[in-house]
This record gives sequence, structure tokens and C-alpha cells, in this order.
Amino acid sequence: MPTASERLSDVLEVLSQEPAGLSVMEVAESLSMSRAATFRLLNLMVDSSLLEKEPSGHYRIAFRLWSMTAVALRRLPLMDVSLLPMSDGVRCSGHTIILGVNRGLETYFLRKVEMVHDYVLASVTGHRSPVNVTATGKAILAFESDETRSVVLADALPKLTPLSLSGDALALDLQKIRERGYAVNYGEGQIDARGIAVPVFDSRRRPIAGIGTSVPFSGIEADVLPVLQQVSNSISRALGYLATDPLNLP
Repeated sequence: MPTASERLSDVLEVLSQEPAGLSVMEVAESLSMSRAATFRLLNLMVDSSLLEKEPSGHYRIAFRLWSMTAVALRRLPLMDVSLLPMSDGVRCSGHTIILGVNRGLETYFLRKVEMVHDYVLASVTGHRSPVNVTATGKAILAFESDETRSVVLADALPKLTPLSLSGDALALDLQKIRERGYAVNYGEGQIDARGIAVPVFDSRRRPIAGIGTSVPFSGIEADVLPVLQQVSNSISRALGYLATDPLNLP
């Protein structure tokens, strides 16, 4: 049976997908809980300022929680040092560039920088994907410790398209990524999507993030790879990475 903290996390997960909020019954059905237990939990979260209750009776995540999360995210050193290099990369390449991190079996995309008309715009995305179906996730995973990779490879990773990789096939792909220094995604998350990404390292030579972009199926990765590598190099150096070798080498 899920613990109280797990139930609280589940409620936030469900409501994060529904900005307009959900009723008690809708939350109960989503979490397979009784209406009475759901009602008690939701109102406890309202009392704790985690949720807000609308006049309609719907519950949604409180603006206080959104604000706290946004402030905490902005204060991450990674977010602080990545904005300028990503913006420069967008200006040089014209490609939208994304920043992602791996947590467990998922990749969380923290920032997207894109060119809109003549302006470079940065936004927080909050999007996430299974770690095995994006170039960004694989670029990070490939340079993780053997132990971390083994844990991920042993899991039953989702197969979102016929091209999604797992098990031995994913292990082989990760080896190729380590050898060449970047990851590609050919329809593994979405059948019509193609991407390329490189890892970002910190002062302890850990792959703490990935920098990636989408490329058309008719495009050539080599056209944008040097830009991604330069962005990654700049962020890594700002985080204290002092290697003398280029970061695209394992």
C-alpha cells in the first residue's frame, strides 16, 4: 500500500497535468482511491498551501508551490551558467536548443532556448521522457558510472516506437555514444523525430546534464554538432570542468 508521502506525490503528479484542476472524484479515479480518502488528502494539502480549491470544487496546484519551484530552479548553478551559452548557440545555428537532466529512468527538460523572429527566447519546459528514447537522455546515460547504466539497462524500459532501444541494443548504442562523444535519436521517442545531443560535465567529471536539438530527417548532424559541443564546453567550464581534452571525447 502506498505511503502518505507517496500519495501526496501522486496527487501533485496528476494535478500537474491538469492546470485547470480536477474534482475529488476525478483525482480519486486517477489514483484508484476512495472518494473519502481523496477528499481528506486534498483538503489536507489545501491547508498546507500545496493546493488551492476553486469555487467550482476543483483542486489545482497552488501558485505558492509553482513559485517556490520556479525560484529553486532558477537558483540551480546549472540554470545560471547555461543561459548565455545556449543563447549564443541558438544565434549561431538557428536551432532550438534544450537542456535536460536524468533522474532515475527519466529525462527532465529544464530549459528551451529558441529563435522567434529576430529574438532569442528562453523558457522552462517541465517536459520529461523515458531516458532511453531521447538523444539528451542517452548522451548523459552513456557517460554515467557502470553501476548506474546497469541499473537502467536491467529495467523494463518503455518502447514508445518500434525503434525504441532497451537491453542489449541500448547497451551497444551507449557504447557507441561514449566512443564518438554524442548521441543521436532516430525515431525512438516519436517516429518522425530526430535529434542529437552531447553531455555536460561538472568539476568532478560527472555527466550532470545534456544539451540537444532536433534535426530534420534530411539534415546532417555534423552541421549542428560543433555548436552543441561549444555550448557544452562553455557550460562545463563554468561548472568547474578543467579537462584539457575536448569534452566530445570519452
